[in-house]
Amino acid sequence: MKIRGSLVAGICGLLIMLAMITIPAEANPLIYNGSSGSLGASATFNISGGNLLVTLTNTSSSDVLSQAGVLTGLFFEVAGDPLFSKTSAVIAPGSTVMFPPAGNPSGTGPTPVGSVGEEWGYRNGLAGYLSPTSTVNEAILSAAYGGVFSTWPGGGTSSLFTPGNLQGEAGPGKLQYGITSLLDNPLTGSTDVKGANALIQNSAIFTLGSLSGGFNLSSISNVYFQYGINITDPRFAGVEAPAVPEPSTFLLLLAGFAVAGVRKLIVK
Repeated sequence: MKIRGSLVAGICGLLIMLAMITIPAEANPLIYNGSSGSLGASATFNISGGNLLVTLTNTSSSDVLSQAGVLTGLFFEVAGDPLFSKTSAVIAPGSTVMFPPAGNPSGTGPTPVGSVGEEWGYRNGLAGYLSPTSTVNEAILSAAYGGVFSTWPGGGTSSLFTPGNLQGEAGPGKLQYGITSLLDNPLTGSTDVKGANALIQNSAIFTLGSLSGGFNLSSISNVYFQYGINITDPRFAGVEAPAVPEPSTFLLLLAGFAVAGVRKLIVK
């Protein structure tokens, strides 16, 4: 009994030590999912290397037939309305570009991971933009939504992640490089989604820098997914997904069960 108790106690101690020394991610990802009819989207926020990584995905399982099915913006609220720096905007691994302009490196190869920062922008200070009482203050987007966005201070070409232009007008403009669904059929739909505009299929990653020392993902809320090229096009709220415990949390729980086992052995 003493040997068995010592063995379990040793395992318990080892688990606790592993939980203490395990190097967890800087923060568990913050995930928002949303849907409306055939539309679906997700936004994953993560902190890595002192940067805020935002992965925006069109999760619809339907064919996209018009501009109203193309994901072009992400609105969200950050406590204190900080101004992040624009580091990069790239196609997510496994995604591709439909109808790429000739010579555009982001559209070549079977699974390109090229920059699309010349078509996507970021800015803060947007409280009151979605509605007079809206507290949503930050946005990542590829459209100007009828030109309204480009008239705000910090909009237009100055909002781009990367100077330059891949297609159409300079700065976040219309539908070009919006995010279409994984099952989008390039042969169906209106001209807008059938060759007139380059479209990302089906995810992009945006990196924002200049995070404050105390920045935490819990400061992000009120996430909205925006489609099309007009602010009146489809938009719906995201719902925060349940958090997944970190590995160290599982180890501590397991250690707790081991402690309970040791106590039972000692009692016996």
